[in-house]
Amino acid sequence: MTLEAIPHICERIVSLWGKPECVGYLERLLRDNRDGQRSGFTLPVVEEIVFLIDLIANREVGHQSAQQP
Repeated sequence: MTLEAIPHICERIVSLWGKPECVGYLERLLRDNRDGQRSGFTLPVVEEIVFLIDLIANREVGHQSAQQP
């Protein structure tokens, strides 16, 4: 299973992409916020979420570096 198999999450990520709250949403996906009632994601989905978080973080670092004289 991949993120593409979970359309409501994909749609939310697409709608938040480029906005500051996107990382927060992705990080919340990785936490159990349902008192153990969530079964969790498969490892490939977790890896994709972490990849997206890293992608955003690296883009922000690159953007900050480009702004410095």
